[in-house]
Amino acid sequence: MQRLAASAGALRAEAVGGATADAIWSRREAAAPTFRYLTRRMVAILVACATSLVVGGAEFRRATAPSAEALRVAAQVEADNRELAAEIARPMPSPNGIDDLVAAAKLLKAAGGSGRMWPGGGPQPDLRGEQAVATANGPALARMRLGLSRECRVRPAMLAYSTHYGDLRELSRLLLAEGDAAAARGDFAAVVRSGVDAARLGNAAVRGGAIHDADVADACVRNGVWPLVRNLERLDADQCLAAASGLTSEARRRPPISAAILRERQVQRKDLTQLPSPGWAGQRWLLNPKRTERDLAGYQAAWRREADKPQALRRPVSLRRGVWTSLMLPSLERAAYTHDAATAHLCCLVAALHVRAHRLRRGALPASLAEAGVPRDMRTDPYTGEELKYRPAAGDFLLYSVGRNLRDDGGIPLPENLAEPGAGPPGDIGVARYARSADGKSIRVNPDRAPYMLPDPAVTRAAPR
Repeated sequence: MQRLAASAGALRAEAVGGATADAIWSRREAAAPTFRYLTRRMVAILVACATSLVVGGAEFRRATAPSAEALRVAAQVEADNRELAAEIARPMPSPNGIDDLVAAAKLLKAAGGSGRMWPGGGPQPDLRGEQAVATANGPALARMRLGLSRECRVRPAMLAYSTHYGDLRELSRLLLAEGDAAAARGDFAAVVRSGVDAARLGNAAVRGGAIHDADVADACVRNGVWPLVRNLERLDADQCLAAASGLTSEARRRPPISAAILRERQVQRKDLTQLPSPGWAGQRWLLNPKRTERDLAGYQAAWRREADKPQALRRPVSLRRGVWTSLMLPSLERAAYTHDAATAHLCCLVAALHVRAHRLRRGALPASLAEAGVPRDMRTDPYTGEELKYRPAAGDFLLYSVGRNLRDDGGIPLPENLAEPGAGPPGDIGVARYARSADGKSIRVNPDRAPYMLPDPAVTRAAPR
C-alpha cells in the first residue's frame, strides 16, 4: 500500500510539474517577441551611443585641432623667439654710438636746451633763437656726429619708459636749429648735412629698439629735414643730388618696422613680470601671464608677416583678447601706419630732389621719375607698392603718395594731425614741412607748406582775405 501511495504521489507530482513546465514554456513563447524587441532596442541604443561618442570625439578633435593659420603663427612665434634670443645674445658694439648721443644730449641740456628756439611760444621756431642755440651747442653737435659715425644700438634698458626718447628729440631740434641758421647765412651745403644727419639720427634711434623707438626715429627725421625741405628750391643741382644720395643711403639702412615689432616682445616680457601674482583659481584663470604672453606673441608674429608689406596688401590680424592682453596690447597697426607715412615723406623728398636736379641740369622737367634718376625703391609708394604719383605740367609738377585711404585724391595734402590707419578724409601725402604747434601737437598742413601738391580747398576757403 505504501508503495502504491508513493507511486501515485510521484505521478501527481510529475503531472503537476509537467503542467507547470507547460505553463512556463507557454508564457516564454508569449513573451519572446517583447524580449526580442527590447533586446534589439537596447542594442540599437548602445550602437547609437557608441557612434555618437566616436563622431563627437572626432568633431571635438577637429574643432580643437590648430588650424593651418594657427600652425603658421606658432611656427613664426618659435622662429621669432630664436631670432630674439640671438639678438639679445649679440654683444653690444664697443664703443656704442648711443652713449655718445646720450652724452651730446646732456651737453645740450647743460647749454640751456632747445627751448630758446620758441621764445614766444608760437608754432614756428624763431630764427634768432635757432641761431643762438646752434652757436651755443658746438660741442653737443660734435659729440652727436661722433656717435653717428659709430655703430649704434639701443641698449635693452632703454627699450621702454626711458628718458632717452626726449634726449634724441632734443638732438633733432638741435639739427633743425643748425639747418635754419645755415640757410640764413646761405650755407646750403650745411643744410644738406643737417638733413642727412637727421636721417642718420633716426636710424640710430631705432636700431635695436622697439615700437616706441621707431616713433622717436620718425620724429627725429621730421624735425631734422625741415630746413632741407623749406630750402629745397634754393639748392643747386650738386647739393640736390648730394642730399638725395645721403637720404637714400639712410633710407636703405632704416630697419623695417617688423624688427621693432620683434623687439617689442622684450618690452612685453618686462611688463608681464610686473603683473600682480594671481591668487584664487578665478584670478589665475583671468590674469594668466603665460597665456597673455602667448596671445601677444602670436599677435606680434602674425603682424610681423604683414607689417613690411604695402598697406594695400596687408591682411587683417586677429587677437584673442584676455584681460591683460587688451590692456598691454601695443598699437601695431598704428606703428605700421606711422612708419609708412614717414617712408612716404622720405621717398617724396628724395624724388623731389632728383626732379629739381634734372630740371637744373637739363632745363626741363623729366617725363617720369625714372628719367629723373630716382632709384626704384625710392619711387615706390609704401601704401600701394606702385610708383609715386608724378605729373609734370606747365613748367611745374605734382608729386605725392596716395596715403592711408589708398585713393588718388589728386594731390590735395592730408592734414598732418590725422595719423590713424584706415579710411579717412580725402588727402594725399607729399613733401610736407611738418609744422607743429607750441605744445608739440601737429597742426593742419597749409598749402604753402606742402610744395608740389595742390592747395587744400578747405584751408583756402578758411584763409583770411
